[in-house]
Amino acid sequence: MKEESCLKALLEEEDGDEKVVTIERFGSLLSWFGRMKIDKFTILDNVIAVMNSPWFFGMETSQQVEKRISILERKPRGTFLVRLNTGERIPIDKAPFTITRVGDDGNVVHTRVYTNKKGGLTIKPNEGETISSAVNSIKDFVQKIQAKHAALLTGPCPGWPYEHIFASTPIHRSPYDEAGPEDLDE
Repeated sequence: MKEESCLKALLEEEDGDEKVVTIERFGSLLSWFGRMKIDKFTILDNVIAVMNSPWFFGMETSQQVEKRISILERKPRGTFLVRLNTGERIPIDKAPFTITRVGDDGNVVHTRVYTNKKGGLTIKPNEGETISSAVNSIKDFVQKIQAKHAALLTGPCPGWPYEHIFASTPIHRSPYDEAGPEDLDE
């Protein structure tokens, strides 16, 4: 059930009054999460591990996440989330993810996560600073950043959109609940 819910959340697109999975979106999934099988892990294992991280916000736009962060009462430095690159400006295979965080000055900072030539991931969080990893898993990369550069990514932004998939007891939304990611568009 979790597997199906995760794939639906990432792959389904609106086509009129029905939801479809396009070959382009499936190709994007491969660019975001890697090959179908890496060692003993499948792409689905990677998708589930990332989506089960409270800092992962999927395909929210920069405007949506800026609004989400701006409504926080306090904006602690290092509050962050990771979102998918949809390939509008930079191809997904070059920069599959973006880390959005509250910077030292309290402003929202968007940092692209690039793939590097060794098959790992790289960010440039500040002018002249580079953080790289040999692993291509965004989950492992975020953990490495938190371990070695703790002030950069201190904690996940509230409002994790996939909590309903991973909750131990089902979460049902009513029209009276707080706004979800789909409600942030204006």
